[in-house]
Amino acid sequence: MIDFDPSIVEALSVILPTYYENFIIEDITLPCITYVENNNSSYLEGDTLRYSHLNYTIKLWMDNKNQQHYLADIDEVMKRLGFIRNSTNEIVSGRVIEKIMDYEAIGHETRDLEEGE
Repeated sequence: MIDFDPSIVEALSVILPTYYENFIIEDITLPCITYVENNNSSYLEGDTLRYSHLNYTIKLWMDNKNQQHYLADIDEVMKRLGFIRNSTNEIVSGRVIEKIMDYEAIGHETRDLEEGE
């Protein structure tokens, strides 16, 4: 299994404060980003290579529609990490706008033969 969370948090934190979706608190400052890993499953596995299907939901939380320019920044960061966006949705609750984006990638890692034996 590939642990991609640290790379995603590091890259997105350059744009805005980034939090794990299940640990956000009510009094966070907007705008901000949350993420959650939806899938990290083995795709192919060989003696020295492993491939995993990775899927993340990234949310941009805004209190002003003029903050949408952050979407392009998030897309650029995720593309640099090898992800493609496969869906976008939006929820408005009161004055909070939640832009929901799903990204997926095929991740790979190498390992020594001794690890796999």
